Amino acid sequence: MKKIDKVVMIIPITIATLLLIYNIRDTYCVSDLISEVNSEMVKITSDDKYMIIPASCSVNLLKTYISTNKKWYIKNQNGKVIDENQVIGTNYSIVFEKNGDTKSLIIVVIGDYTYDGETKLDDLNESLVYFSKILSKKENKITKDLMFYVSDYNKDNKLSLVDVSGIVKQCYDTIEQNNVNVTGVSLNKTSLSLYPNETDTLVVTVLPENATNKTITWSSSDTTVATVDSKGKVKGIKVGKATVTARANNGITATATVTVNEPPKKTETIVANINANVRDPFVLVDNGTYYMYSTGYHCYKNSSGSLNGAWSSVNDFVSMPSDAETDYWAPEVHKYNNAYYMFSTYRSKTTGHRGVAIFKSNSAAGPFTMISDGHVTPKELDNIDGTLYVDENNNPWIIFVGEWTTAVGNKGTINVARLSKDLTKIEGEIKEVFKVTSADWIYDSNVTDGPFIYKNSKSQLLMLWSSFASDGSYSVGIASSPKIDGTWTQKGLFYTKSTTSRNLDGGHGMIFKDTDGTMYMALHSPNSSSKSQLTQAIFIPISEDANGNLVINK
Repeated sequence: MKKIDKVVMIIPITIATLLLIYNIRDTYCVSDLISEVNSEMVKITSDDKYMIIPASCSVNLLKTYISTNKKWYIKNQNGKVIDENQVIGTNYSIVFEKNGDTKSLIIVVIGDYTYDGETKLDDLNESLVYFSKILSKKENKITKDLMFYVSDYNKDNKLSLVDVSGIVKQCYDTIEQNNVNVTGVSLNKTSLSLYPNETDTLVVTVLPENATNKTITWSSSDTTVATVDSKGKVKGIKVGKATVTARANNGITATATVTVNEPPKKTETIVANINANVRDPFVLVDNGTYYMYSTGYHCYKNSSGSLNGAWSSVNDFVSMPSDAETDYWAPEVHKYNNAYYMFSTYRSKTTGHRGVAIFKSNSAAGPFTMISDGHVTPKELDNIDGTLYVDENNNPWIIFVGEWTTAVGNKGTINVARLSKDLTKIEGEIKEVFKVTSADWIYDSNVTDGPFIYKNSKSQLLMLWSSFASDGSYSVGIASSPKIDGTWTQKGLFYTKSTTSRNLDGGHGMIFKDTDGTMYMALHSPNSSSKSQLTQAIFIPISEDANGNLVINK
């Protein structure tokens, strides 16, 4: 038997199939190694590159090998490449080819090999032993008293030739693949500059072009700053720097520095494209869709991805309480514990007072059904404009206005109380946190309106609320506190008539972020409508300064 330099790879397909790749000496002719037993079934091309296998062989039996070694592929006799998942028909044979390498040959033996009718395969399958015919030059015939198997392949990587009695005739060390190693990895860019939520794709080049394994693993040094997927697509997450690495299977790498910058500040005030009076707007962004709720129990939907896009009405989004009479004010919807809760004001037929009730739905578009027992706020007083805040211990709170109409001294107040976990009732003590008179920017007004809580980057609570400023215009002020039921300090005016070029007053503000992450304050403006000027929802871009203060972008 002529000597074989080395065994390149052994891949088992089924119990009855073994694939062997040999690196043959230049002096060998492939036909010398083919047994006359197979001569009618198997054909070898004259250039020793192909072995033609009977058409009864299914591609499904071979696709495991094909999927792990892309340098080999299957052709029919017309030279057409066959998909690895395709089942071979009976009208043609298949060809295995290895591009650019005439020294290597793949030999596939299909079918059980038997001795005197007794199958010898099943007995050894469990121990990863695989049989096939031994090809021998001896008298150009197969040596029927020899067969081979891989002995403990996963442990010692040895190929043993044994006779039928199990005596080892010859042993070859180190079963190895004839690999072409990766020598270089490079990227089309060594640095990227992104904004949060912006993406760019790095293109990797692996050398040499005929490297056996060109698999690249991508990673980011800081996934809180930038992420990268399996195709090299990089996404900015937050401001900072990270290094993206492309790593070949043998450890060779290429890197790119990713800098995520603060996005340019938006400064344009947007007017919602709605041809109707809109008061007390509240915006919820849910799965990329904008929902806006307003007084009168109106709901509008904008799926364009832009605040400048079209808004359409959502009909019948509230199941009206039987006790509701009028004053359907300031509905706002919060997502809490995987459901949607609406806090809203109405006047009760029973008590004659306005109060805040709580509704629930499984969708931002409703329908919302009341879950509180009428008003959750004191039923004997006028209370309006309820909002939700969830503290660091996951306790829900309601913040609401004690309306001046029934307040002591007719001075409006802002009050807070802890809610039950299911938001159906007030469980804690109701605490007044400030009166209208605590703000020095108020001019001759008893009104407190529209509280909204924002937690800044310094973990300080900021409250937007509205009343009338010294020039008589409806305006938005800010108060601050370290905790929801703590001491609140007035910080002054935030928005008034002269704040924007519109030169119109406005109030009942709230804060949200658009789909690009820009922060906006929504409010209605002007406070009083006319034939020539509707009261509209406007969105003013805002941000935090280095101290956590809210500022309007200029």
